[in-house]
Amino acid sequence: MSGRYFVAALVFRLTRAFPSKPKVFLDWTRRSGLLRVTGTAYQFRHETYREWLRRSAYT
Repeated sequence: MSGRYFVAALVFRLTRAFPSKPKVFLDWTRRSGLLRVTGTAYQFRHETYREWLRRSAYT
């Protein structure tokens, strides 16, 4: 798990597509009700949020 976190943090920092600290971002989205934790994964609670992220990634 820590290896995946390190790789994700490195990718986020290099691409600047997401915050450089994914834990802070994921915690914020969970507390805001945008994502939920199921086991070791995060799931979108609202399809509209996922679509917004997908559309904004290509603009």
